[in-house]
Amino acid sequence: MKYTVFPTIDLQEVPQDEIDKRNLVPRKSVNESETLMKCQHYAELFPHKMIKTIADDGSEELSFPYPVYEGDDLNVLLSGPAWASMKSLPWILVCLLIGLVVWMRCNPHDPSTVYIKGDTVRIRDTIRDTIPRPVKETLKRTDTVYLPILIDTTTDRTVEGDSAPVLIPITSKEYKTDNYRAVVSGYKPSLDFMEVYREKEIITLKPKRWGLGLQVGYGYPGGLYVGGGVSYNLFMW
Repeated sequence: MKYTVFPTIDLQEVPQDEIDKRNLVPRKSVNESETLMKCQHYAELFPHKMIKTIADDGSEELSFPYPVYEGDDLNVLLSGPAWASMKSLPWILVCLLIGLVVWMRCNPHDPSTVYIKGDTVRIRDTIRDTIPRPVKETLKRTDTVYLPILIDTTTDRTVEGDSAPVLIPITSKEYKTDNYRAVVSGYKPSLDFMEVYREKEIITLKPKRWGLGLQVGYGYPGGLYVGGGVSYNLFMW
């Protein structure tokens, strides 16, 4: 199928009923300065503009006064900025926005899994209990220890091969506060002191000034608009 492109102002020469009779809706360029029409319809509406050429054999050939496009050449023409219509862009953005909202509703995220970059300050608190008191004392077992027998307390001389059994109770003591829990065991065990080092993180979030997204609003004098854009926050509160 062949098409020709001609100045839109030429349509003023054709009565509107001639266009309606053929059910034509001429396609115009973005700035409406040019019109695209089938070559057959152009020849019917503008017969006086057709160029007649007489061949060597005496036959007449008709040619168009403006460029003719077909096939790949026509596709390249219509995909160019002069003919690519942007009227459907707002509706495309609206569909994308609706799709994004539906996806967010169907896929709720867990706030605990969101990581926000910011400044992190670590503070270490030291808690020290100087005189801890056990809250629980339990006898775990009794060990038997054989100690050598002293025969002279002044020289610590002992009897070789002779000893006396001594029972030693092994106890377990539990120390517990709101900040720690410690358990020690042994013969008369004691906890001299306890230090607990607690780290605290303070995260200061950095709000982003730059953003990219879809926009819906109302402007004067254009009225309602839908579009996308880049934003920068000058002031934040």
